[in-house]
Amino acid sequence: MVEEEKYKIAKNIVFDTLNDDMGLIIDSKNYNAYEVTETVCSILKYISKNKIFEKIKQQLVSEYEVDEKTAEKDLKEILEELLKNKIIEKV
Repeated sequence: MVEEEKYKIAKNIVFDTLNDDMGLIIDSKNYNAYEVTETVCSILKYISKNKIFEKIKQQLVSEYEVDEKTAEKDLKEILEELLKNKIIEKV
């Protein structure tokens, strides 16, 4: 069930917020760096706090004042991209 899915940040990944609307992800394994939106940084922050999918979605609804359907769709897309790029892993 998607709502209960949990993720973790890959061991070789470091992330930080650069300013109010941008962040940086660094992959120390292959030396790739990615500029990302504030939303992606927020999602990574929640993942690092061991929040499940449903809790992350609720945080996004509250933080960005979007409806649940939009938050869920966007969160799924972002998580798929982060998984594809091996920035996060399913637990």
